[in-house]
Amino acid sequence: MKRFTCPSLMAGVLLALAGGLIAVPAVHAAVSGVNTPVTSAASITFDDTFSSAPPLGITFTGPSVSPWNGSLVSLPTTTDPNTADFASGDISASFAGNTYAINLANVTLNQAVLNTGTAHLTFAFNIEFQLDGAGLPLQPTLFPNFVVNGTVQNIAGSFAAVTGFIDYYGVNTAGTYSVLETVNYNSIWTTPGNFTGTAAGVPVSGTTPLLVANTTLTLNGVINFQVDPASINAYSVMVPEPVSLAVLAIAAAMAVLRPVRPHRCQP
Repeated sequence: MKRFTCPSLMAGVLLALAGGLIAVPAVHAAVSGVNTPVTSAASITFDDTFSSAPPLGITFTGPSVSPWNGSLVSLPTTTDPNTADFASGDISASFAGNTYAINLANVTLNQAVLNTGTAHLTFAFNIEFQLDGAGLPLQPTLFPNFVVNGTVQNIAGSFAAVTGFIDYYGVNTAGTYSVLETVNYNSIWTTPGNFTGTAAGVPVSGTTPLLVANTTLTLNGVINFQVDPASINAYSVMVPEPVSLAVLAIAAAMAVLRPVRPHRCQP
């Protein structure tokens, strides 16, 4: 007699998901736009006034945009005439569905080998994301990590560092506007020679709470790159990645599926 093998429930669910037979609700576009109150702003500042060749550097400059709607702000490669230190970088913001991002790219800060003191490149921002009628669900905190590489000079005390914070403000289900979350940065490289690594953000709680519909989520932060003497290059990647959020959404959909009672396969 011919025998038949029953597929497992999990396999059936996965096949159904793949074939679109089980409807997983689409992610609602909870973040609907960027507001531009007078408080919204973005700036990039190359501060070389603590670096000395000698003489001391004189560069303290960079673009500043206010109000800021998240569009690209760029500091082209800028060199201090006294020290030959140089810096560049871009910042922008974006959103899609339940996700939002602060994006840094083309970040470079270089202090000449024989210089003393420190060189700084600072990104500061305040941006207000508008939420639609769905609000924003409880979800993992979204924040940038920074992929970095550079060179620390073989001089006592030399280092490269990424420090800073991002504060998250919004209206929770109690109707209270407050700081909902903070992500901190404190990464340093001190070993002489070339390095690669990640300047990882450390969230205080790891999640942002359910936010009320038709309110706002504001991110206010400062990210500082510092070298003494050293060079550092960086760009940002958001955590968690969008694919991770998609997996969480599928897991949530599977969690609400009604259990299927075991049954025998018929030949």
